[in-house]
Amino acid sequence: SFGQPLDDVIVQGRGASGGSMTLSLQGKRGLRISSAKTNDDFRETIERAHRTIEAQGFVEGVDRLGAVVGKISDTSRDSFQSLCEWARSEASPEKFAEKLSTDGVAGAKREQYQAIKDLLSPMVADPAELVAATHRLLAHFILVRLEMLTEGSATEAQTVAQLATALAPEDKHRADDLWRRLLAQIGRASCRERVS
Repeated sequence: SFGQPLDDVIVQGRGASGGSMTLSLQGKRGLRISSAKTNDDFRETIERAHRTIEAQGFVEGVDRLGAVVGKISDTSRDSFQSLCEWARSEASPEKFAEKLSTDGVAGAKREQYQAIKDLLSPMVADPAELVAATHRLLAHFILVRLEMLTEGSATEAQTVAQLATALAPEDKHRADDLWRRLLAQIGRASCRERVS
């Protein structure tokens, strides 16, 4: 642990302008996006993400946080990634919530948004603040599914290339290092799940 809430993988980089950014990720073997009481993995990830955003040193609009998973349904992943993109493209938490409540527009994204709100509600009591906290978390969240979790697989090069897109230009050559670190972290998480 590096003393950070999301500490499975922490990538720090410096952009061409000299500014720094941090990417903090939680590694999970599999993930279901719901607020079900039995969904400990997602609950833990969202709670840690919220604590990361609230921590001193988190840079709004620059830093990112999220989860790297091995298994998640295509539909759930696509919907959640789209929800996060919607949050990034809408500056107003209220307008974002209004868009999600419009019939026929949001689909599964509405349920996923509500799940995040439900998970954050024990930490953010004020309703207006809860809407803002949900928007803030989603606007900074990234979800990465690694198509495979073993070295030497046929899609390893494709996965490393996908990771490179999340890194600053001067750090793209380190995507393979990041991949090896993710494999190690997810392997450890898998071992912890089998033990508990």
